[in-house]
Amino acid sequence: MRKLVVLFLLMVASMLAGCSGGSTSSGAPIGSSTSLPVLTSTDSASWTNLGGSTVGIAYGNGLFVAVGNYGPIKTSPDATVWTPRVSGSNNVLVGITYHAGQFVAVGFNGTILTSPDGVTWTGRISGTTATLHRITYGNGQFLVVGENGTILTSTEGRTWTLQNSGTTTYLHGVTYGNGRFVVVGNGGTVLTSSDGISWAGQTSNVSNNLSAITYHGQFVAVGSGDILTSPDGITWTVQNVNKQLWAINYVNGQFVAVGSEGTILTSSDGGTWTSRSSGSTTSLFAVDYANGQYVIVGDNHNGTGTTLVSTDGITWTTRISGSSNGFSAVAYGNAQFVAVGGNGAAMTSPDGVAWTSRTTGVTSVTSLNAITYGNGQFVTVGSELGGVGVILTTPNGMTWFNRSVGPIDQMCSITFGNGMFVAVGTTGTILTSPDGIAWTSRISGTTAPLTGITYGNGQFVTVGGFDNGNAMILTSTDGVTWTKRSPAAAGQYLASVTYGNGQYVAVGGTYTIGFPQPVVSPVIMTSTDGVTWNSQTSGVTGALFGISYGNGKFVAVGDRGIGGFMLRSSDGATWSSVDFGPSWSLTGIAYGNGRFVVTQGLNEWF
Repeated sequence: MRKLVVLFLLMVASMLAGCSGGSTSSGAPIGSSTSLPVLTSTDSASWTNLGGSTVGIAYGNGLFVAVGNYGPIKTSPDATVWTPRVSGSNNVLVGITYHAGQFVAVGFNGTILTSPDGVTWTGRISGTTATLHRITYGNGQFLVVGENGTILTSTEGRTWTLQNSGTTTYLHGVTYGNGRFVVVGNGGTVLTSSDGISWAGQTSNVSNNLSAITYHGQFVAVGSGDILTSPDGITWTVQNVNKQLWAINYVNGQFVAVGSEGTILTSSDGGTWTSRSSGSTTSLFAVDYANGQYVIVGDNHNGTGTTLVSTDGITWTTRISGSSNGFSAVAYGNAQFVAVGGNGAAMTSPDGVAWTSRTTGVTSVTSLNAITYGNGQFVTVGSELGGVGVILTTPNGMTWFNRSVGPIDQMCSITFGNGMFVAVGTTGTILTSPDGIAWTSRISGTTAPLTGITYGNGQFVTVGGFDNGNAMILTSTDGVTWTKRSPAAAGQYLASVTYGNGQYVAVGGTYTIGFPQPVVSPVIMTSTDGVTWNSQTSGVTGALFGISYGNGKFVAVGDRGIGGFMLRSSDGATWSSVDFGPSWSLTGIAYGNGRFVVTQGLNEWF
């Protein structure tokens, strides 16, 4: 909850000063096998998450199986083309192993899942709500470690027993070798056990956190700047490497350690290490070997993952690059989706599943905040560094034109209706254009930032905040003359608005003092005419950033402080939560070609 409150306060400060957006990728075909910050659905009830950073990987049954933060379980026969799988859990998964015909994955809130094939998954009762971080198999049993000194054991992966580790330290890594389990954790913690039940603390000679451990003829542990080796798990030798290392494995005749900023180190003996060029600057979290190739998975910290492969452990190729940042908005038109974000980048898709990265030609500091389609072209708006507004157009998502009209404020949202593009932004900025090329400034009557706009039932409706502490609502039949309407309650903001099923629905959030924690709650306002507005309830906490209407449903998306959340409604009054698994902040939504597409990422507004 503390995170959500901080996000809300940052959002308020940002809205008072202006608007910003997410950011995205470079300019190459990326295809459906790429980890993308996108969720898709044809019915708004069942969703497929094409994103998700990866922090754990295992090979078995002819498949690589990857797990990670805010995304689905993914499988691949070759580490190139990945298929999302339904885990049945909403919790983040962190670790995975394969043994005796079974995958076992572990994660947040004591989550343990098992699968015979990596495709069909079954939840198991762990008996704990602690975060479970890593898992191994040895001495006839699976052994899991996690926060608060948690250690669990199981002979078959279905029934689990909590063991007494003798510590409350966060335990990060575990392996089995030379007749014993060895566990490592924060503060240089090392524990050993021959049976997984009785544990003894050992002296590691370091105080830094230890992240992972493996065994081949000796134990090798890695962590925050250190590599430790031991013949027995009791006596340790320390090397300082000045690298943050997150994982280590012994594969194909050598130790391979990976870490932050694309770090890859290899060693034949655990003593002499060679740095390898990964060609990546992302955090790398796991490494495995099968079918003649090494596979490393990692995290772009934005809802997308990275996969690197190598046949020799020396030369590495990026198979999945994901995106350097998340997307902020998406629109449908001309038989395709176009998504935009930061760094002036965009991507297109005919179906919302297979995507191609596009180059817009604007500077790398540009944030593209919103996009719409009308009059045969897409128009996107945003801002450059320093708060200068940006307007771009494209007929097809591939060829882009800069239509910026002199010094304008940051632009936050745009729509098309009644033959007119209308864009809104900070300090009450409203611009109109019949063609997306020539723009005219209009008088809004407010200096409040305007962050969302839609067209429906013969009028434009724009929303934002704050105006004297209240959310802002303006309406116009022509985009030229604007009327201020009764605002929402004090302290509320409105971020987005849409029209469907005979009514306008605007969404946002509000911050209220509570005990023991303040509460951030969604704001949902409905109106049949844009003049009189009614407040609706959702029964959840969080802040909403985007809304769309399609297939008879309103779908609203946002952030609940621990990842994205989604609500849907047939009438705008009664809302239900949508179960789609873990994700990053959900930043934008569009409907087209029979499909909803939701963008996700580290939302820079909130």
